[in-house]
Amino acid sequence: MLRLIRLLMHVKRYRAFVATFLTLIPSLMPYLGTIFCVLCIYCSLGVQIFGGMVYADNPYLEGTDLADNDYLLFNFNDYPNGMVTLFNLLVMGNWQAWMQSYQVLTRTYWTYAYFVSFYLITVLLLLNLVSLTEWFLNSISVAHM
Repeated sequence: MLRLIRLLMHVKRYRAFVATFLTLIPSLMPYLGTIFCVLCIYCSLGVQIFGGMVYADNPYLEGTDLADNDYLLFNFNDYPNGMVTLFNLLVMGNWQAWMQSYQVLTRTYWTYAYFVSFYLITVLLLLNLVSLTEWFLNSISVAHM
């Protein structure tokens, strides 16, 4: 990754983009750290609640979006897979399909509470907080000029 950034600094078209990206990293670290902590908490919960439920021959998976879309690798069977699964839920738009598949597996409506609270806390609250903070800092810097 660092070699790629160093290489892109030598390409004139990408120089401004890479420089902007590198200046944003220090200001985003508190938010990224907060998101990482929330991901760790939800991953630990997910491994305890959903661990071992997703496997290829599970009869409850037939007809669910997890099996139909080949998402069986994204599961909570262990901690690394759980982190990858939560990251996918964070950046992808089909979290409700995963939520319904896990509800079929657990046969309880508390699964909805897990996925909806994850979506509300991470996507709606924290990521919008990052955008709002950047907008606020930019408006302050423009006002001081």
